[in-house]
Amino acid sequence: MHSLFITIGALALPAFALTTCSPFENDVDYWGNDIGRTSRASAEQCCDDCKATPGCRLFVWNTHEGGSCWLKNKQGTKSVFPGAKAAIMTEVSIPSQCPVVEEHVDYYGNDIASTSRATADSCCADCASNPNCNYFVWNKHEGGTCWLKDKRGVKSFFFGAVSAPLAEALQCSAIEENVDYYGNDIGRTSRTSVDSCCDDCKKTPGCQLYVWNTHEGGTCWLKNKKGPVSSFPGAKAGVVEFQPRSPTSPPTTTPTITPEPTATTLTPTTPEPTATTASPTKEPTNEPTSEPTNEPTSEPTSEPTSEPTKEPTNEPTSTPEPTSNPSPDAPKNTSAPVTPAPGRDIRTLKYTAFELTYDCKERTALRWYYNMDRDTGSAKRPSSFYFDPNMPAGCLQQKSVKAYSNGFDRGHLVTSNHMDMTDATIHESHYMNNIVPQVSRFNQGIWAQTEVLQECYRDIHPVTTYGGVLYTDPSNDMFVDGWGIKTPDFFWKVVLTKDDAGADKIISWYIPNQDNLKELDSYLVSVAFIESKLNDDLGPIPVPNALKQYVASKGWEIPSNCDRDLIYKGVADCTTLYLADCKIESTQV
Repeated sequence: MHSLFITIGALALPAFALTTCSPFENDVDYWGNDIGRTSRASAEQCCDDCKATPGCRLFVWNTHEGGSCWLKNKQGTKSVFPGAKAAIMTEVSIPSQCPVVEEHVDYYGNDIASTSRATADSCCADCASNPNCNYFVWNKHEGGTCWLKDKRGVKSFFFGAVSAPLAEALQCSAIEENVDYYGNDIGRTSRTSVDSCCDDCKKTPGCQLYVWNTHEGGTCWLKNKKGPVSSFPGAKAGVVEFQPRSPTSPPTTTPTITPEPTATTLTPTTPEPTATTASPTKEPTNEPTSEPTNEPTSEPTSEPTSEPTKEPTNEPTSTPEPTSNPSPDAPKNTSAPVTPAPGRDIRTLKYTAFELTYDCKERTALRWYYNMDRDTGSAKRPSSFYFDPNMPAGCLQQKSVKAYSNGFDRGHLVTSNHMDMTDATIHESHYMNNIVPQVSRFNQGIWAQTEVLQECYRDIHPVTTYGGVLYTDPSNDMFVDGWGIKTPDFFWKVVLTKDDAGADKIISWYIPNQDNLKELDSYLVSVAFIESKLNDDLGPIPVPNALKQYVASKGWEIPSNCDRDLIYKGVADCTTLYLADCKIESTQV
């Protein structure tokens, strides 16, 4: 489905879970079920050892051999053991520091690092651990990648992507006097007054509020959520307030070329557990201890915990890649499009994997945009063409889905083969909104050659495509009565990718919709040339300004490992795909 001039829906990023330890149970043992032991002088280090040991669910520390953490896979019988300390591993649901995200949105450029993540859930924590990160975009590149950015770039539609600004804990609410919020403690710091509790909470992952009281000379109890509120004489409570870490810069008119950042490796450290011993904890007694406290919590941690550091991949890239499965049409919406002339009705139709800028009164798309990654699709090409069942009210479609006459094909703007990720995406490419009259030899010859080039290069590096239609000569508008659409006079296409060194690579064409065309190279032009011909009042083509004057000296060579027969069956006598007599026998490509 598509949406009309929508703002991509915002939603809350799922909270992420932090594995931590419960407050210590003093003078308590859980007998048996030991799976390992580490030598530690104090109980505070046992939690990290348990987290680093597969299957560890709790630990008991005692003074055995100078101090031992007994790591266990389940709770045994609870008993009193003077001097021992026990804690259970728990997963604390931490509200994300990125409380609002945008689906199917990319912000081009400004990458400073990347991390490999199967889902977007961990991107926020990765961004928070990088002091220069203010924004992230996640997509399915190489199984899932978080692109960490220092600022926001040009906004565009990108199917499957998730983006969000990083919110930082900037300040705390006004202090509530004589109030406690019971439980949900994730840490404790020793402070003689409440003044430092806010900073301690801001530095502690997952901390959302704190309660200070006079316990042991002054303690900040750090909590991940509010528990039951109660009166507690002398206690002081405060809530951390989040806002964007730093203002994001407004989108620029065109994306800038960002230099490749240097590789970054952030390695979290965890204590190495010592070898497992068979020695169990001491014999339990029959009576479990009860643990009433009149304090908000009993977990002591002498220092606030530091922010977790996630591990990014070693190779951050300079531009976010499209997804690796659906080659989503991530339309970089024309940056700040010019308001159309009065009386026109221009809509942005967003489909699953491509975008059309559509003139509702003239029943035609004027521009299109999509991204492609490595081709993994094999959906079967539909045998028919269709009306779009989800057109916005008042937006006209062509009058018929029948084939055009007089030597014209139903020509795709976004080619069907590039949308074969799923049955749904290839079906959308057969909506008549994506179809215009194209001279048969143009459609099946020179235009198909550009499509083959795109298809081959997508398997090397991601490919971005912008295209458009120009109507200049009303004398050949033979399909207005039967279909309601004029006959296009020119087509243009701009293809961007990267070379193996990571530099931008661009090629663009401006081609008349007619028979008896020259070789494809004869129609190589610059983006600036195309912009000089545009008459759609939709603004510039959103490619970097530094690339707009470039004209390719010749067409890109088709890679030797590109099996063109798998792309379009029937390619005959075609070695360069730039010859006028290079024919593609498949119809209506």
